[in-house]
Amino acid sequence: MKKTISLLTLSLCLSLHFIAFSQCMRKIAMFEGVYYITPSQEAMFWGVNPLGANKATPTVLRTGSFQNIYLGGKVCFLLDTQGTLWAGGYNGQGAFGIGNTNTYSSYVALSGNYSGMKSLVLDDNYGAMIKADGSLWTWGENTHYQIGDGTNFTRLNPVRIGTATDWKGLYYGAAAVIAQKNNGQLWGWGERLSGILTNNVSISDGGFVKIPSLLSSDTDWAKVAVGTNIALAQKTSGVLWSWGGDDHGGIGRASATASASIRFNPAPINTDTDWKDFSTLSHTSYAVKNNGTLWGWGDNGYGQLGNASGQNSWVPIQIGTDTDWDRVYAGTDFAMAVKTDGRIFTFGGVNYFGQLGNGTFNTTGPEEFYPNMYAINVPGCPYLDKPHFGIDQLLQVVNPFNDSLNLQYAPMDQAELLLYDNTGRLLSRSSLLPSGGTLQIPTESWPQGLYLLQVNSQGKTLGSLKVVK
Repeated sequence: MKKTISLLTLSLCLSLHFIAFSQCMRKIAMFEGVYYITPSQEAMFWGVNPLGANKATPTVLRTGSFQNIYLGGKVCFLLDTQGTLWAGGYNGQGAFGIGNTNTYSSYVALSGNYSGMKSLVLDDNYGAMIKADGSLWTWGENTHYQIGDGTNFTRLNPVRIGTATDWKGLYYGAAAVIAQKNNGQLWGWGERLSGILTNNVSISDGGFVKIPSLLSSDTDWAKVAVGTNIALAQKTSGVLWSWGGDDHGGIGRASATASASIRFNPAPINTDTDWKDFSTLSHTSYAVKNNGTLWGWGDNGYGQLGNASGQNSWVPIQIGTDTDWDRVYAGTDFAMAVKTDGRIFTFGGVNYFGQLGNGTFNTTGPEEFYPNMYAINVPGCPYLDKPHFGIDQLLQVVNPFNDSLNLQYAPMDQAELLLYDNTGRLLSRSSLLPSGGTLQIPTESWPQGLYLLQVNSQGKTLGSLKVVK
């Protein structure tokens, strides 16, 4: 008997796994609050509301069906499931990129279709995007040459920067941008004194980098995170590097001191290679290690490092003693961390806007801050969408298989399925829909034997599974 599980059994397994998988936040953006897309494609938030009242518990941001959410200061963009991009919040200096600086009381649609968009970053008055074809576009404020077209004129409509089509990812700091190409190299432009533009670039009048310029010719940058004036980047070796403003210790280097306020040269924060996840936003950085411990460094003026000492840390220090942390997300002077079982916690900051999500607002003043962990009751959770699921939670496959390989896959971002034979030869490569779906691969002509399924996303392998014909 070739099939050892029936389609009925497969269906039951799928139901169990996808119920668990779907009880989560699918896309997350952080600033002075937490903003996310639910598995039912709602846009939710707590904290600052770009349009309307701030909320201290999870609340619907906008009704509709959405696939992603983007945030920058007072601006929020939503990408719906049809590919329409919606802008809400503050439109000063053309932050919406729609040709004007008008004030809008509701979300407005940008012209065009943005399905397959690779990257989008926002600030109060600025936006930058990599379209599906790999082209780079920017708009909004240009005082610090952050548009990247060589001028300092405000752009009310998106302008294309150069002719390259190999842009991969965007990261925004204080009036400066870092962009990564498909080959892994890092480029940047804007205000060099923000700290995130390295010594590798040549500067012109007033210390501005007016067009995209090479920051690092290295091609082994696996992941990047950028805050106000901090850049963190992990090499494929696992070592975590940093550069930028260091007046609060946010770059995490043992040799750094308060007197050296900007470190333009990228360097490892230490020799550790077991960093699983990391994030930064304002002046504090966070990371999770493979052993499940949570770490932080930088500004601790408002308990951002999970303690009430008020003392900044120039090197990574462990936050608590738990060993079951999985992900961490930096907000403005606060953070959200997620455990391996999906439980969500927030900590740090003064909570003026309800950004801790614990149902309260701070009405006392900055002398009251919140270093302790708050468990957050997010409807539909505790499970959080993350690229660390076991393969059985990403795929369900009829195994062994006969004339076709039939599988169902969970929602994943920019993922593809690769199928190899037992010699390592690639037989099939299939792009997977971000919303999840089913896939059938014809295999009638394939010989009996062992095959390998592998799921990749954004340059990383999420898991693999052996299947038999």
